[in-house]
Amino acid sequence: MTPNPRTPESILIVRMSAFGDIVCALPTLRALRASFPKARLGWVVDERFQELIAQDPQIDQVFVAPLARWGKMVKKARNLPAVRGEYAQLGQQLREAKYEVCLDLQGIVKSGLITRMARCGRTLQMAGDHLRKLQWMFPGERVKEYGLHAVDRMLPLAAELGADTSSPRFDFYLPEEARRTAEELFAAHSFATDGPIVALNPGAFAVHRMWPAERFAEAARRLTEEHGARVVVLGGPREVELAEEICEKSGVSPLCTAGKTSYLQLAAVIDRCDVAVSGDTGPMHLAAAVGKPVVALFGPANPERTGPYGPQHVVLQKPFPCQPCYAHPTCTDYACMKALEVEEVVAAVLKALPPAGSRA
Repeated sequence: MTPNPRTPESILIVRMSAFGDIVCALPTLRALRASFPKARLGWVVDERFQELIAQDPQIDQVFVAPLARWGKMVKKARNLPAVRGEYAQLGQQLREAKYEVCLDLQGIVKSGLITRMARCGRTLQMAGDHLRKLQWMFPGERVKEYGLHAVDRMLPLAAELGADTSSPRFDFYLPEEARRTAEELFAAHSFATDGPIVALNPGAFAVHRMWPAERFAEAARRLTEEHGARVVVLGGPREVELAEEICEKSGVSPLCTAGKTSYLQLAAVIDRCDVAVSGDTGPMHLAAAVGKPVVALFGPANPERTGPYGPQHVVLQKPFPCQPCYAHPTCTDYACMKALEVEEVVAAVLKALPPAGSRA
């Protein structure tokens, strides 16, 4: 497929979820904006994740699709008219915006429905399997992927329009309000040392992606007592109990920000750190996006597909014959995650730390 030499005047990005995938779509946005500085750029996003992009100065319009809320509402028949009305309203907004090109960076039925009702003159799709059998329903140009990683599966759609994708970059936008919140959280906590700052992110969407809490606690203790690190334990509202358990068991009083930050504030907290330790989850990609080296703890999934993007990261994973597995693992003990030892995680953190003079 030969890229269209004509410069597009307006481009609509459809990437509604999830957390990490939206972050991984940012290099596509940056490539489009750098190559087409005068183009109007829009983005359709799930309302749960709109904060990640809503204030980005390189996006001209943000369209919110409340997919999770619609999913709950349609379970009751009486809500169907309201959902149909909101869906129709979103479609009208997209059509009135009159986008010339649509990039479906999600490639599933939900995104296909959005691109279809947007009625753009040209629609580009990733060359995955999800919509291949439904091409009659969701017509578009299928673009070959660069590689397995989410970033490399989305970037070619920008290249197909003529954008320069040779140097992918995230350039995650952090507003000053988020930075101030992070500064206040750090200022209010008394660390036992003044050494490098290490962020620990123990949670994940799926339990089989989580390293055991007691090992996170032991890693926090060793990093603090043996290497003089300042440890920050991250987490969302659902992970407060987990984070507090790790802090208590560590015995070294880390800063716990679980449940205290929005997405942008979480990014600002990570930006204050020197290295992040995380399983396969959204904050791992967020840490990579703000330019921090990541020690990624992988078990069932393929890190070439969902690992932190970039050469500065360290991925720890022990081989198992059942890898990769994703949403529905057949085991119950998650031996692949438990195979990662505290000693190797601590060693990887020390290796990933930038030189003292360049630390956060």
